[in-house]
Amino acid sequence: MRRFAIGMLPLAIVVAALQPRCAPPPPGEPAQWITAPTPASHVAFPIEKGWHAVDCNSCHGSSDTFKGFDCLGCHTQPATAPRHANVPAFSHQSASCLACHPGGTGGSIDPAVHASFFPTAAGEKHAGLACSSCHVTPADRTRIDCTGCHQQALVAPKHVEVGGFAWLSTGEQTTSLCLSCHADSQVLRVAAHLPFGITSGFKHFQQGCLDCHSTARVDKPYATDFAQKDCLLCHSATQTTHAGRPGFSFATPACLGCHPAGTR
Repeated sequence: MRRFAIGMLPLAIVVAALQPRCAPPPPGEPAQWITAPTPASHVAFPIEKGWHAVDCNSCHGSSDTFKGFDCLGCHTQPATAPRHANVPAFSHQSASCLACHPGGTGGSIDPAVHASFFPTAAGEKHAGLACSSCHVTPADRTRIDCTGCHQQALVAPKHVEVGGFAWLSTGEQTTSLCLSCHADSQVLRVAAHLPFGITSGFKHFQQGCLDCHSTARVDKPYATDFAQKDCLLCHSATQTTHAGRPGFSFATPACLGCHPAGTR
C-alpha cells in the first residue's frame, strides 16, 4: 500500500499543476474573493440591481470575512450626518446604518422625521413617491432633483409673474431654486402677496423674490425665510432722496411703515 501511494505521488503533482491557481492581483487592485455569493443569492441585502449593485470589496473589502461590512466608505459623514440631524439616536456607524436600513433603502425613515426636510407623509402632495424620484444619488441624499416630475414645459408657464424664476443648466441647480421657495411643498400665490402688491401694474412686479427675502430659514438653511424682508438692497439711494424728512430711518421696518403697499 505504501508503494502504491508513493507511485501515485507524481500523478498527484501533475494534477495539482494543472489546476487553476489564485494568481496575485494586479498592483493596486484588491484580491479576488474565492467564496463570494452571487448577487442573486445575496438575499439578506439586495445587491443584484439598484444602488448597491457594486463590487464586493466596496462593502466587505476591509474585512477578512463576509460578516464584516463597511457602509461608511460610500455613505460618508459629511453627506450623511446632516440628513439625519433630526433622527433620534443617529450614529454614523455601519451597524447603525444596517439596523435602520436593513434592505439598503431609505424608505424606512419616519415621514414625521422626513417632514423636517420636506413633507412626504400621507395626505401631502408628495406622499407615496419613491425615494429615487427625488434623491438622484444614493450615497448623498442631499442631492435632489425636482425636474424629473416638475418639467420646464409645465413649470415655466406658472412662473411668468414670479421675479427671479430661472431654469438653470442642471436639474439639481434648478432644484435649489425650487426648494428656496417651496421647502414645505407650499405654493405662495403672487396675487396673495398683500398688502404689498407685486402683480402686474405694481412697481415691484417681477422683482426677484430673493432680492427682498434674502434670509435663510434656521430650520431649513436651503429655504428662504419669507417673514424676513430687506428693502435696502435695492433702495440704497433713499438716504439721499429722503434727506431732511422728519423721522426718516434707513431701515426696512421704516420703509414698510411709510410704504406698506410698496407705493410712494
